[in-house]
Amino acid sequence: MIAEATTLVLGGLNFVQAENALRDVSETYHLTADGATNWCEFAREIVALGQIHRLLLNKVATISATTTAAYGAPAPRPANSRLDNSKLARMFGIRIPNWRVSAAQFIAGLGGRASIDD
Repeated sequence: MIAEATTLVLGGLNFVQAENALRDVSETYHLTADGATNWCEFAREIVALGQIHRLLLNKVATISATTTAAYGAPAPRPANSRLDNSKLARMFGIRIPNWRVSAAQFIAGLGGRASIDD
């Protein structure tokens, strides 16, 4: 996903005027799958997809949600750390697929490989 998006961005720049084109778009952009999730929901989705594609052959323990406070991370964490792709979409017309779509494509691509239990 990152390589594809970068290729689209660079392909859209006018390299005849490369220095000006790069200066005009030299900013910080977020590039992440569309949609919001958390680590618990992401893990549950990966396990569900792994079971659907018969990549997880062993029984998986229940995945339980926790809070940052209960987890006890040594560094403070922001309450909301979601990234926003809207500037990337606005500047370059790039739409990134939803994280569930990308996860499903990735897990489906593992179908010809050994189980991920190993």
